[in-house]
Amino acid sequence: MENTVIRRLEEGDFSAFVRHRMNFFRELNSGEIMPELEQNTLLALEGLWRRGDLLGAVAVGDGGICSMAAACLYDVLPNAARPTGRIGYVQNVYTLPEHRGKGLAARVM
Repeated sequence: MENTVIRRLEEGDFSAFVRHRMNFFRELNSGEIMPELEQNTLLALEGLWRRGDLLGAVAVGDGGICSMAAACLYDVLPNAARPTGRIGYVQNVYTLPEHRGKGLAARVM
């Protein structure tokens, strides 16, 4: 395996994150995505980041980010299992096709 480093998502990763997320949607939807989705995703990432409601990790290899995972955090009413009411929802786990089968998705989770 190439020299791959797993690290937390940083604000400077947002453009690559958005690009990979669009690739993910293109794979799911046979290449079709809404034109405004890219800009809306970037705006949402920036807002979540500012509020502290975004967690993520990336795998960075010789060619840049090759795998990613992110979770949005939000609040629900507390209960015995979640006494603070803070929970997360994993939304994006994506690995570039040429890097699949190396366990990167599991590592960024």
